[in-house]
Amino acid sequence: FEAFIRIADYVLHTFEDQKANNETDTIFSDPNLADNLRQRFALTTLYLATDGPNWKRSDNWLSDKSICEWYPASPTQCVWDETLKSFYLRALDLPNNGLNGELVPELAMLHLVEKIELNENSFTNITYVPTQFDRRLLEIEDDVRTEDAAPPESNVTPSAFPAAYGWLEGLLEFKCSRCGLYGTIPPEIGDAGTLRVLELRDNNIFGTLPPQLGDLAKLEQLDLVRNDLTGQLPTTLGQLEALGEYHTALRILSLW
Repeated sequence: FEAFIRIADYVLHTFEDQKANNETDTIFSDPNLADNLRQRFALTTLYLATDGPNWKRSDNWLSDKSICEWYPASPTQCVWDETLKSFYLRALDLPNNGLNGELVPELAMLHLVEKIELNENSFTNITYVPTQFDRRLLEIEDDVRTEDAAPPESNVTPSAFPAAYGWLEGLLEFKCSRCGLYGTIPPEIGDAGTLRVLELRDNNIFGTLPPQLGDLAKLEQLDLVRNDLTGQLPTTLGQLEALGEYHTALRILSLW
């Protein structure tokens, strides 16, 4: 909550200063403001939902510094968009960092993120059901898939991770092995058309693989070893020409 107050305080004080100086272009005229606040909001939500104060490292998180300086602050963490004149988070790398709690759907607001790596953290106490909220996240982009969804019922099978992650337009890698994920793989993952690496080994993922995995035309690596998957491999996997040597998919077969 304190972090949200900081964000609101920054916006309001900047606006007041601009009004006092009779500036015609205020912070609310800045087309980059929504993107900057959206990224900060998404990361802040993750921090608060996963016991951020007890992470192994959280240097500069929730500070007024640029998100590019938030741990791990690697050279490849952000990318400069010359057209929009703004920095965007390019990689969220927090493996084995003591995250404990909810893998929040708000990460789908990082619409230009290319890599999410959260291996060896703990999300064991949370299960997901695709909700109307997951779809509402996309309204920021005016996505056509934001039609109203029926409220989830208690007997709906949980999703191992938020369905909204499937709509990250530039996502190349999603890694969350040994994270305690519980549930099925949401079919919406098939919408992540740029995805090249999907690594979810050593979790509690169950059920059958969604045939929508076959829509990931650029997928090069698929690792789902040591989960509780059942049923047959979807025939759609055979159309993944970029998967390289098919041994990657054959590793799943060891589960049957």
